[in-house]
Amino acid sequence: MNKYTFSLLAMILTASYTMANDNLAEIMASYPAVEEDVQRYAIELPRKENENNFMVEFFIGKSMLADCSHRGLQGRFEKKSVSWQNDYYELKEVTSFAVSKKEV
Repeated sequence: MNKYTFSLLAMILTASYTMANDNLAEIMASYPAVEEDVQRYAIELPRKENENNFMVEFFIGKSMLADCSHRGLQGRFEKKSVSWQNDYYELKEVTSFAVSKKEV
């Protein structure tokens, strides 16, 4: 099985994250460079009141030619910190590939 490497980059929702005029290039410069075969995804979330009451959920997927069975990837995320307010998550290895037959 091919080794799948994904890199996700997300900023934690905190009320202390400031400066709405920060541009994405300046923010991204504080994160480590990605390896050659890694895809980086950055998301910017809108500000919310009481941000601690909200959660972000990621679904990792892969485009592939397959039959109509339900499929799913499983792996383990590692949380890494750049600073006290900015974290990122890496998925370096897919541990299993689940397939279930579609019931008709």
